[in-house]
Amino acid sequence: ARTPELAAGYHGRADALRVNGRPAEALADYDRALALEPRRAGAYLGRALARAELGESPEPDAQLALEHGLTPDQRRAAQSLLASSAAELAALP
Repeated sequence: ARTPELAAGYHGRADALRVNGRPAEALADYDRALALEPRRAGAYLGRALARAELGESPEPDAQLALEHGLTPDQRRAAQSLLASSAAELAALP
C-alpha cells in the first residue's frame, strides 16, 4: 500500500536532483520511481529531461510520458523534447 508514496518520494527527489544540476543521480531515482509505479508519466518526462541534459536521446522516455498521460504543461514539454530531438537528427550529415 506504500508503493505510490515511495514512488512519489523517489520522483520528487529525482526532480530536485535534476533541477540542481545532478541529472545522472536523478536518473537512478526516476528508475526507482518507475519500478514502483510504471504508469507515473511525470517520472518518464523527468527522465527524458535528465537524459537530454546528459546528451542522451530523450525520445523513448518522452514518448512513454505521452502514452501514460500528462498535464497540459507536461505534454508541451514532452512534445518539445520530441521535436528538438527530431530536429537534431535531421541536422546530422
